[in-house]
Amino acid sequence: MNDGDSNRNPVESDECFGELADMIDLVDEMTRDRLSGGELDRRREEIMDRVRRRKLTEPATDSAAQTAAAPQAVGNGFGIQGIPDGRIRLTAVRRSLACATLARDTMDTFANGDLVGAAAGAAALADADRYRDSALQKAAAIVKQAQQDADDLRAEAQRVLDEARQQAAGMPDDSLGLPPPNLHTLGITGSTARPSSAKSESGADGVAGTSSRSPLRAHSPAPGGKHWHPLVDHLRSTAELARRFAVPFGGGDVAYWLGALHDVGKAACAWQDRLAAVAVTGGPVGIDHKSFGTQVAHERGLGGFAGAIFGHHGGLIDTPNLRKAFRKRLADAPGNVASTERELSGLLPDLPERLDDLVPADWRADPLVGEMALRLCYSALVDADSLDTSAHFRGLASLRVRPDVDFGHLYKLFEQRRSGELAGRGGTSIAGLRGQVYADCLAAAERDRGVFRLGAPTGAGKTLASGGFALRHAERHGLRRVIVAVPFLTITEQNAAVYRRLLDEDGAEPVVLEHHSQADFDDPQAGRWARLAAENWDAPFVVTTFVRLFESLYARKPSAMRRVHRLANSVIVLDEVQALPHAMLAPILDGLRLLVRHFGATVLLSSATQPSFWALDEFKGVPCTDLILDTPKLVSDLRRVRYEWQLDPKPTLADIAGQAASEPAALVVVNTTADAKVVFDQWRDAEPEGVAWHLSTRMCPDHRRRVLERVRARLGRGERVLLVATQLIEAGVDVDFPVVFRALAPADSLLQAAGRANREGRMAGGGRVVVFAPEDGGQPPTYKTLVGCAGRQFGPDRADPDDLAALGRYYRDVYDLLNLADSQHVGKRIQQARRRWEFETVAEGPLDASTRRRDRKLAFRMIDDDGISVVTPQGAETPELRRELERLVEELRRAPVPDLAGLRRLQAYTTNVHPSALRQPGAMALMLPIFGDEVRRGVLVEWIGEYDDATGINLDPNLEDFVV
Repeated sequence: MNDGDSNRNPVESDECFGELADMIDLVDEMTRDRLSGGELDRRREEIMDRVRRRKLTEPATDSAAQTAAAPQAVGNGFGIQGIPDGRIRLTAVRRSLACATLARDTMDTFANGDLVGAAAGAAALADADRYRDSALQKAAAIVKQAQQDADDLRAEAQRVLDEARQQAAGMPDDSLGLPPPNLHTLGITGSTARPSSAKSESGADGVAGTSSRSPLRAHSPAPGGKHWHPLVDHLRSTAELARRFAVPFGGGDVAYWLGALHDVGKAACAWQDRLAAVAVTGGPVGIDHKSFGTQVAHERGLGGFAGAIFGHHGGLIDTPNLRKAFRKRLADAPGNVASTERELSGLLPDLPERLDDLVPADWRADPLVGEMALRLCYSALVDADSLDTSAHFRGLASLRVRPDVDFGHLYKLFEQRRSGELAGRGGTSIAGLRGQVYADCLAAAERDRGVFRLGAPTGAGKTLASGGFALRHAERHGLRRVIVAVPFLTITEQNAAVYRRLLDEDGAEPVVLEHHSQADFDDPQAGRWARLAAENWDAPFVVTTFVRLFESLYARKPSAMRRVHRLANSVIVLDEVQALPHAMLAPILDGLRLLVRHFGATVLLSSATQPSFWALDEFKGVPCTDLILDTPKLVSDLRRVRYEWQLDPKPTLADIAGQAASEPAALVVVNTTADAKVVFDQWRDAEPEGVAWHLSTRMCPDHRRRVLERVRARLGRGERVLLVATQLIEAGVDVDFPVVFRALAPADSLLQAAGRANREGRMAGGGRVVVFAPEDGGQPPTYKTLVGCAGRQFGPDRADPDDLAALGRYYRDVYDLLNLADSQHVGKRIQQARRRWEFETVAEGPLDASTRRRDRKLAFRMIDDDGISVVTPQGAETPELRRELERLVEELRRAPVPDLAGLRRLQAYTTNVHPSALRQPGAMALMLPIFGDEVRRGVLVEWIGEYDDATGINLDPNLEDFVV
């Protein structure tokens, strides 16, 4: 500074505030004319270049007297007490910059004409007054608010300029008591600018050596709220909760530091400033905050486990790419790295220099063990992060995590209620055999944790026996929960109802959680905070589907994986295990092996048609305990049917419908929803009301439940009843018909269908099972090979499907023909990717070198095509309930953070439609997104089209090739 400038009062000239005035003009021009983003960025950068050239960030240094004489900000609401006037001016520029950015974002998002036009279009497509009126009203309100926001932002920017001028002019302290910025408009406090070089020796925020600026924030206030989420609180809360989740499988310390480091990148000045800027819109900050913590964890010895931090929002990536990914992001933002490094010791003063010793030795010794450990640690991290974040946005004083349950009490309750129910049924020979099966299971529950096998035939009471085993085993070994997984939604609903009846108590928190929704809360279209509503299995007794269990285990995104850590130290019951997809057996069996051997789980494989899993590499040598000592004798004692075959000539579906209609009561099981509707339509007009019934996944779960209740009631009263169903009725569904017609299918399906005939053994001559090959019937593409194998082992001149020796040959034949042991088989390739810790490759398929797209055919998929999760309020039993469900759907649409309790309430009215439905002209217009604004796979939608009281969602049957 030269002599000519030394006595100049910088405040007397508007030149010193030219940058501020230019910024105000920029805000004004943009909000009037919607200045393009590129032009705004160019103009904004010019202004900031001028700021940097003038070195406003540096106080005068040519003399101590000049420095002392520089005007100071006192009580100014900016959180920069003791900072020279140059910093005051820079602070004002930054605040004005934030206003400009907000105004641009607001006007870009809420363009008047575009928004109204889109809303009107959506309303017209809905073709319903309530959707049209709601959409137009919402559009008008949003446009009005956007205009008001723009006006408020211009006024706020001008006020920032005025405040800075007054403060820099050296006004008396008592004249600086200006109100803070408009919190309701900006969503930020006056302490937005926090110069990182300003330090307090005492530590103003309670940690020695930390910045004197205001506390660092992790999240903005909830909509309508005032409280910010302190970063240090979020880091520690997430770390402690992640440790709690991971202790049962030996990963407590690893999970703690993953949690403590996962958001340290938010300490960067740029991130904090941007959070303040976007607080009003609720939009994303858009600045990387994961790479810094990833680097710290990686370089201090956690290695690939640091990938959990890098993926805690976007998902786990292929670990070989991890180092390059986080280093590139850090290299692109050196200023953020520097400002975060200055804050790290204050945020985490106890962070060890090395973290190597925290990783258990067996996790490092075997890549498959380490890969599974990382999945569990990642799950613990993202669940803890979601819970702490959700608690903040819901305004909760503390986290809500359910304490461990007393399985001794649950086991005694289960025993007491089971005994009471059986006492009222009377004694039969079948009941005696079921009692013996149950007793054998309880005796085996005393054994050490491991793999168990329950090979009882259909009708042997496996639901109660496996439940009793699981509860007793959990009590005996101090396990955390029971997880029962089944192949079909109908079994989920039935089993959950049985377990609720035996375990839930009036006035107490429910014990049993039923979870089968296939909504993808990681999908960007689901909304920014939808992931917080993802199910995390925080219940003692979970009933779910194979799809949910294993696609969660081998997923890579946070909402799908946040429940995975619950598998450790749990009893996992796989009911009807024969329905596991053959193509995925390698990763499924290996995952089960690892969970048992290294992570404290027990696995029970339950099925009347036990597959030959020990013939496959992944299960060779795995110890197994059979719960039933003499399975062949039990099968012989429980045989209750005789088989008939109609394979040549082939009957039509109409022929079968006619044969069934000639019986007093009959069940017809077909392979597709389209075939089920064909058979039902043959009966609909010909039979009196209440006789003919239909069951398929076109119907919501509660609708299916009511149908099964009425069918069982008619059967119990000896009344005429005809039921057509897809294969969802086979495995474990408790119905008892004298005659069952089953379309030709894999051997295990034939035997499962037979379990619905003469189930209670009351018919002296046995029940009838008619296996037919429909001339005009369809079947899933996966059935071709399996049906061919069944034909070589079973038929009119061959064995019956309940022949255990023939069944073993059938499974080995299937495994050989499907080439499950081939290194190029999809299951084996997934295993190879797992050994390399390539999480994207496992979940989404390998990257094609030519197209740069991932081949999803080689990804882990329990079903070939994801269904569309459709909520059907029309399936409610009463008009009042339907209106209640419609209100709940609207509440979920409007909620900034979806309510998990509300989503659980909708599960009973949510079904899955085959994705081929999206190809039908007009079908998408009948699906309204509940989260996001686009209808596609994985997004939860509401069905507003026709819903038949008998058959459910009304779609062209040719569009549904097979049941989802």
